[in-house]
Amino acid sequence: MSKMFVKCETKSSRVKGLAFHPSLQWILAALHNGTIQLWDYRIGSLIDKFEEHEGPVRGIDFHSSQPLFVSGGDDYKVKLWSLTTRKCIFTFLGHLDYLRTVFFHHIYPWVLSASDDQTVRIWNWQSRACIAVLTGHNHYVMSALFHPFEDLVVSASLDQTIRVWDTSGLREKTGGAGGAHALGTGSFSAPGTSRPHAEMFTANDAVCKFVLEGHERGVNWAAFHPSLPLIASAADDRLIKLWRYNDSKAWEVDTLRGHFNNVSCLVFHPQRELLISNSEDRTIRVWDVSKRIGVHTFRRENDRFWIIAAHRSSSALAVGHDSGMVVFKLHTERPPSALHSRFHFYYVRDRVLCFRDLLLSLQLFQKSGEGGRNAAGAHAVAEVSICEVRRPANAMTAGPKLLLVNSLNTTDLNALVIYADGENGFAYDLLVGPLPQAGLPYPGGLDTHTGSCHSVAFVSRNRFAVIDKAGATTLGIYNMNNELCKKVDLPCAVDRLFFGGNNRVILKSEDKLRFFEVPTRRVYPEVQCGGGGIRAVLLSPTGEHVMVISKHALTLLKFALSDNGTTEASGGFEVVCAVHENIRIKGGAWDEDNGAFVYSTLSHVKYLLLNGDRGIIHCLNEAIYIFKVQRGMYYYLDRCASVHVEPLNCQEYLFKLALHRRQFDQVALCVRNGQLCGNALIAYLKKKGYPEVALEFLTDKRARFHLALEVGSMDDALAAAQEINDKSAWQLLGRTALQQGHASLVEAAYQKLKEFEKLSFLYFITGHVGKLRKMLRIAELRKDYMSKFHNALLLGDAEERVQVLADVGQLALAALTAKTYGLTALYDQLRDSVKDMPLDEFSPAVPQLLMPPVPILRCTEAESSVWPSAASESASVFDQAMRATAGMKPEVAGARLYKEMVEGAASAVCTPGSGAPGPAWEEADGQDGFEVDFGEVGGGDWSDGIELPPDDAGAAPLLGMDASGRKEGLGRADAAQLSPDSATFVAKRDSPHTLWVKGTPLVADLVSAGEFGLALDTLQRRVALRNPAPLLPIFSRVYQATWAALPGLPFAPSLPLPLSETGKDGGALKPHRLVLPTSLMDDLREAHKLVTAGRFQEALGSFRHVLHSIPLAVAGNAEEEQQIHEFIEIARHYVTGMILEMARLSLGEADVSRNIELVAYFACCKMQASHLFLVLRRAMSVAWKAQNFVTTAAFARRLVNGNFLAIKGAQEEITKAKKVLMLCEQKGTDAYAINFEPSESENLLLCTVTLNRLVPGTATTRCPFCNATAKVEFSGRLCPVCELSELGARVVGLQFQAAA
Repeated sequence: MSKMFVKCETKSSRVKGLAFHPSLQWILAALHNGTIQLWDYRIGSLIDKFEEHEGPVRGIDFHSSQPLFVSGGDDYKVKLWSLTTRKCIFTFLGHLDYLRTVFFHHIYPWVLSASDDQTVRIWNWQSRACIAVLTGHNHYVMSALFHPFEDLVVSASLDQTIRVWDTSGLREKTGGAGGAHALGTGSFSAPGTSRPHAEMFTANDAVCKFVLEGHERGVNWAAFHPSLPLIASAADDRLIKLWRYNDSKAWEVDTLRGHFNNVSCLVFHPQRELLISNSEDRTIRVWDVSKRIGVHTFRRENDRFWIIAAHRSSSALAVGHDSGMVVFKLHTERPPSALHSRFHFYYVRDRVLCFRDLLLSLQLFQKSGEGGRNAAGAHAVAEVSICEVRRPANAMTAGPKLLLVNSLNTTDLNALVIYADGENGFAYDLLVGPLPQAGLPYPGGLDTHTGSCHSVAFVSRNRFAVIDKAGATTLGIYNMNNELCKKVDLPCAVDRLFFGGNNRVILKSEDKLRFFEVPTRRVYPEVQCGGGGIRAVLLSPTGEHVMVISKHALTLLKFALSDNGTTEASGGFEVVCAVHENIRIKGGAWDEDNGAFVYSTLSHVKYLLLNGDRGIIHCLNEAIYIFKVQRGMYYYLDRCASVHVEPLNCQEYLFKLALHRRQFDQVALCVRNGQLCGNALIAYLKKKGYPEVALEFLTDKRARFHLALEVGSMDDALAAAQEINDKSAWQLLGRTALQQGHASLVEAAYQKLKEFEKLSFLYFITGHVGKLRKMLRIAELRKDYMSKFHNALLLGDAEERVQVLADVGQLALAALTAKTYGLTALYDQLRDSVKDMPLDEFSPAVPQLLMPPVPILRCTEAESSVWPSAASESASVFDQAMRATAGMKPEVAGARLYKEMVEGAASAVCTPGSGAPGPAWEEADGQDGFEVDFGEVGGGDWSDGIELPPDDAGAAPLLGMDASGRKEGLGRADAAQLSPDSATFVAKRDSPHTLWVKGTPLVADLVSAGEFGLALDTLQRRVALRNPAPLLPIFSRVYQATWAALPGLPFAPSLPLPLSETGKDGGALKPHRLVLPTSLMDDLREAHKLVTAGRFQEALGSFRHVLHSIPLAVAGNAEEEQQIHEFIEIARHYVTGMILEMARLSLGEADVSRNIELVAYFACCKMQASHLFLVLRRAMSVAWKAQNFVTTAAFARRLVNGNFLAIKGAQEEITKAKKVLMLCEQKGTDAYAINFEPSESENLLLCTVTLNRLVPGTATTRCPFCNATAKVEFSGRLCPVCELSELGARVVGLQFQAAA
């Protein structure tokens, strides 16, 4: 049965005018409330609104080539708009009454307008002047249209006539399109010709050529046929009349009857011999122009139709009615096609079954690209016509519905051409014959058999299976003579069959799939697939996976055969992943080399990998139907059933495949190739636990710096810090390096920051006596006596301390120090100055000299000084691969990558590589030590010309010690205690909290280890944390949950015990997890209960608590991570709703309009059905009491149309809402003007700071954590929803899943 294929449906005020964009999938809708809406009907999204007309807008049209559109309304104005600036360019004044229609000329800079002032005017939009006024009608002119290619205009009026006007004189007078264009076809004059006496015999530039009379009441519309000399008219007498004309006369041809109310509008179908009309009788009727009969009627219960428009180059149609518009098509545009073998392809075009050798097509395509024969010639050679298919019953009926070719028979052609057969389901033609040969005519000998069915599928070389109805329980097996061989009982009621391989078939029952073996009648367990209707099931080249394609979803299944010896088999399908698309999926095919699935939607070509990863390859302007992907090329059909071959940019998914298989040599080639970029790829690498690979793609200096710190790549962090070269970067680098024990890097950062005191302490604790002595000399040059004394103290240089004390005038302290440490010469010099002071009273009883500590483990110059000391690990596989490809040119890397990934992919698809590097990587240098040049990093003030003595080994003996290790004046000391050679090497073992923070820890891991400061720093980088106060109580709970205390012996302290869990696949220990998706789900349930109880303040706190807990959440797999992201979305909507309701309840009763606005915004939040029902009921009540009946009607309509019947007590409220809706539609007014559009209820743009609606297109900013929206002027402020993050900050995003 014929049906309307709806592509987009909108809800709005009455639509009086429609216009399709000539190339983009946009449509303009002129509304009765004075608004012009611009929609993308491909995705059903409102792009922009224009509201300069005062009163209803009835006429609208796009220019055929310029970014312009024109509108006309009841304010008597014709407005010219720019699509680029989205503003009105000029307003044409001259009409004295309402404008009915406005149209652009397809070539000339003319605009045609029809008005209730009984005139038709032609305007030049370039010179901005009226160039002609067509008078003659004596009542309202309801429409006026240009002829598609002749100098004619047709107008329809309520005076019951249609007039045809000749505008050739006007064209010649104005020089065509501003003197720049002219045509030599039809009635146009060729360039350079003239008509010297044209104006002598014509009184006007545009004259009335014909007056067509025959309608008994006013005529609402008249239109030219796109190619024939035919005019169709629609009138209030409920009739449609067809008129034919020639150069001298016009006459009535026929009358089409069927409408039972005023016929509003009509249009000829641009591609078929059809006429489509709509009427106030709430129907759309389709007429066959050649047979002049009605073909089909579409009915709508509640809305009258006012306008209809057709796309100029596609089969899209649009109608406007009382409550919005509908964009639809009368038939599907998908060409029937089937792939027989790897390079043999069959398809139907223009009622002909054709064959194409794809290998020959590829070769000819490549020759065409090299300057050989053109593409059209290549297609002609590669295509073979086999036979004609059935002729459709009428112009509206589509051709074949489906084409199936038996891929199990490689020697003969077995094809099934399936047709829609009205109420009886489907019919098929079975074609059996020899295989065609490329470049040769088909030899003939084709046998044709017919039959009826509901669904069919080939099951063997010479058999196919048939079910005769939906819900069938028996399967008929037919041979190639179309003879029934046997019947097989099915295990369930089956709706459709899909090809499943040799002697197998896939059974579809509702939204479930089963695998069925026909000979043994063995059935495998069913699997639930996504809703929306399964359209196709495609087996992978290896047969291990199955892709289920629905209208808006892809479901990837893994198939495993297992036999338990009975008719019930174990194994079967297992769902790997499911992908939902917002716009329709048009086609797809498996990449035969790499195992990826490439598919097309209306707007993009995308891919899906076997591990569930997906992405976008490129954008599309027109829909395509992909049927084959191989060797970096993809093959597709367009809507005209033309075969195309184009290169496929598969770099991104080849990179992800190599990363998934741990083939780091190929990953390195992808990096060197230089064709990958984008934040999405970087986020993907971080999510998958390969941040070191993500570093290779980052170009932003600050982002690279922060990521390098996060992954512990300190050499990259140093390079980025040198590029940034600001104080904050060096401070962060020094702090992070100190936490990781990078003493040399900490030294470089302190030098850059001139942190002299910190440098001295660093040299002290690391035992660098030589550098510490240099710090003493630098302090002396800087005349910083405090620093000089401090360094002398750390060095144990008593003589230097005495000198410093003496220089600053502390003679008593200097003398006491000299006496204590036995410095007789210095004490004698100071004795006379302090002879009156009792120094002996202050002398220590047992003096001890402070000495620098001796390092437990000394690193030679070839070793790393990074703590904790350990045997240097060999360089990672990826680092080896990057070094092996260093210096490789991008084109060389690309060629090598293509060779390895494409030619060697077949084995990888069957047996994924383990990722072990090949021999080429084994020769790479394994050293990855970190070296810092002291002079270069320091620079500036550090170039003091002081030569640095050798560290420790070559240092001079300390003051007060002789060569044997004894101190003067202090008696004998054990030299071995001070000798660095006697140091004992101690093997270190990491504590549990150290293990928890190794690698790339999650925020929860840092908190569990007690690293609150590091956790806050991480959150600042990941979500731009600005207000940490709400997180600290949760930090304490998470920390306490990961430690237990064991009681000790009497009078002994208890022992802390870390609660650890083994990581995935027996990996490293991780702390006990407190915040998990299950606990978050429980918190959300409790918060939902508070909303149901109307305790909004408590609910606000509960939902905010969920948001505050999520940064510490941990996901075990990708599904749980996706669930956590969904929790953020849920909590954000509920928090926004609670804020709105609390703000409304705090208002006084006097502010009525603001009350209505806030409750209207509340009703646009995405909530559970039960909560949305309560909010809509409250919103309807508030708007009704304020007498805002239009707004009330919007809420009532949502209550009536919503899915609320399962809610207790909803039936009574819905009945009440229907009555309210009826009363509101009768009144149709609003007492208060509010900033709210009911059509935006699903995608309202709300500023969460001001709690006001934002007009689509307004510049906005978002919270990096909860994604709350605000005006761009509020960037930098604290997000009012989550109360954690800074609005508008650029961050790397949260990570919930531990790195693999």
